[in-house]
Amino acid sequence: MQQFLPVLSMICLLLSPAIAQEQPNLEGQAWPARWITHPTADTEAFGVYLFRQEMNVEAVPDAFPIRISADNRYKLFVNGRYVGKGPARGDLLNWRFETYDLSPYLQSGANVVAVQVWNFGKYKPVAQISRGTALIIQGEDNKSAGLNTGTGHWRVYRDTAYAPVAINRQQVRGYFVVGPGEFMKVDAHPWGWKAAGFEDKGWLTPKPLFYGVPEGGTYANGGVPAYQLVPRSIPAMEEKVGPLGRIRRASLKLPDEGVVYVPANTKATVLIDHSTLTTAYPELKVTSGGEATLRLFYAESLNDSTLNKGHRDSINHKTLFGFHDEWKLAEGKYELTTLWWRTFRYIRVEIETKDAPVAIDQAESRFTAYPFEERAVFDSDKELLSDIWSVSWRTQRLCAGENYFDCPYYEQLQYVGDTRIQALISYYVSGDHRLFRKAVADFYQSRMPFGLTQSRYPSRDEQIIPPYSLFWIAMLHDYWMHVGEPEWIASMLPAVADILQWYEDRMGENGLPGPMEWWNFADWVGGWPDGVPPGAESGGSALIGLQWAYNLQLAADLYEAFGEPERAATYRARAMGINNSLRNRCWDEDRQLFADTPAKTTFSQHVNTMAVLTNALPEAEQPALLERLLKDATLAPCSYYYAFYITEALWKTGLGDTYFEYLGPWEEQLDLGLTTFVEAPGKTRSDCHAWSASPAYHFLSLVAGIRPAAPGFSKVNIMPHLNGLSELRANMPHPNGTIEVEYSEADGRLEGKVSLPPGLEGTLNWKGQSQTLKSGPQSIKLR
Repeated sequence: MQQFLPVLSMICLLLSPAIAQEQPNLEGQAWPARWITHPTADTEAFGVYLFRQEMNVEAVPDAFPIRISADNRYKLFVNGRYVGKGPARGDLLNWRFETYDLSPYLQSGANVVAVQVWNFGKYKPVAQISRGTALIIQGEDNKSAGLNTGTGHWRVYRDTAYAPVAINRQQVRGYFVVGPGEFMKVDAHPWGWKAAGFEDKGWLTPKPLFYGVPEGGTYANGGVPAYQLVPRSIPAMEEKVGPLGRIRRASLKLPDEGVVYVPANTKATVLIDHSTLTTAYPELKVTSGGEATLRLFYAESLNDSTLNKGHRDSINHKTLFGFHDEWKLAEGKYELTTLWWRTFRYIRVEIETKDAPVAIDQAESRFTAYPFEERAVFDSDKELLSDIWSVSWRTQRLCAGENYFDCPYYEQLQYVGDTRIQALISYYVSGDHRLFRKAVADFYQSRMPFGLTQSRYPSRDEQIIPPYSLFWIAMLHDYWMHVGEPEWIASMLPAVADILQWYEDRMGENGLPGPMEWWNFADWVGGWPDGVPPGAESGGSALIGLQWAYNLQLAADLYEAFGEPERAATYRARAMGINNSLRNRCWDEDRQLFADTPAKTTFSQHVNTMAVLTNALPEAEQPALLERLLKDATLAPCSYYYAFYITEALWKTGLGDTYFEYLGPWEEQLDLGLTTFVEAPGKTRSDCHAWSASPAYHFLSLVAGIRPAAPGFSKVNIMPHLNGLSELRANMPHPNGTIEVEYSEADGRLEGKVSLPPGLEGTLNWKGQSQTLKSGPQSIKLR
């Protein structure tokens, strides 16, 4: 029986000896390397390609740096060892490349580099922008320059073992745009290509395309390159191998724990439960006695006959609806995986044998996500909070990769509305701002000619949600307050002005926004078609006006700080004008609430929440308004997404000590066995949506009370809201170190300790009292 090599290790690149040459100057210069592709294949269609080259090394150098990128994706190996994957997603004007030092993977004598490049063609994710199948490698010194694509002895092979498995909405019960399932015919794959001396008869010389050009570069006469190359700004994704899960159900008796054996001429199904939702590559070691079919179906949860998900642990009388990958097996031993990772809690394994048995000898998962570390701590005397914290953080982790995701199973798209909340969660818990920064830049780079950002980006399909352009301003303000980088922030202020001018051009005669184009999504609310609030399309929407005023105020802060006080005053005046119009036209004296439109026929939590956040009524009246909107069951309710803004209003009005009263929906999700928080109440599509993970942020920013008091978190304001807790300990990462707090409350006294990192000072505020805080540890005692 032939010994087969892992599917993950795909392409051997045989590299020719490096030719001595001058050290290449790559800073701002065109690369000597050229993009290459298959010479005859349709480079816009689905395809998996194996590129290879070989080189001899007399003595392993101390460093062997290369740059690499590809379209759509690549996996890089040297001498059979996995090096990395990419590129980090961007667009054609911001196409990322990765840099690796291959020295640790080299050996004296023959060396083989392997790169697998694939293009999902028309099946590619909506998040994947593409020009066509291509690869580029550029050596950074005179040794590694021998690997430059477009020179040397590169060879390429189209791996016809692969084909896409199309997915429709009926299979997954919802909008699904993350790419296809994958089919692989194992005996059509050129196993062994990783080894030096592999017989590459029939492989072709790649077609050279254009030279690599860095961002801002051009070809002759100003021609814009197909890809403007920029360095990757985020770290490599985390990858960690663990069990695939436990077997919960099987159609046949299994001989051993962890082993699935299917006799000849048998159809078998096995249900595997990972116990928690995950994002991972499935990895199977399989022994096949002959021709057989293996399929893996993936789902976040199971459904009953009425399509209800119910308790997520329950499997009785439930079915798995989901997409699948398929392998056509032949005799041999295989290590199988997928090109792209999968999201799942449950996997249904289907095996159909013919004249010989099949055994799954080992089933593992390779977890992958952005490498956030949980550096923050939140410990209290209430166990429920620990559970909500853990599930919130898992939700956030699974919704972050090379960009933030609204959800990992269905879309993997980065939306402004979701991302603002996600960026705050990830920054507070991990202290890592790199993905936050990339997200702000991604949306800046998505701007349309008329001034708005796209609502989601990177995306090959344009989508415009004007309120999300407004909330990009809030994201920029958040970054300024928490991280700083004033020069970078200042470079984006013209985009802020463009967004606000777009709204200014649509001001109605009544002082509220007029009819609005595009999709004015605000929240998933019953009775709001496609999430659009009343008045958005016809004009006079109080919510659109208040979202505008909210971000006008944040923009005014930015412009004031960056030396444009007149523009700041103009924005504040416009926000005040919107608020005045709202009070004159939408305030209902009988209900003591703001209506959704001047017609005063509908009312929502959203409008009244934003009225608090924008000071649309005097501050002294805001707590009572907030209490009314939270108790009035006739109002259109905020979903888990917009609950973030309700909680911000609780903090603003001094009602933070009531926050725990509104955590019931999160406790209910835990009672349903959810291991991540869902997209929306009821028959939700997605079981993992990080806009619902805001408790992880508010436990630190509202309960522990830690917030920046000056840009760049150069000062801190700590205002705890213990919500009845008798004890609380929390740590939060800060650019200077760690903020540590310990509180105990009894008989109206707050006691404890606060420790601030070097160089950080601030104030502790509690029930009208304050205490100055210095760097280092200090005791607190307020009554």
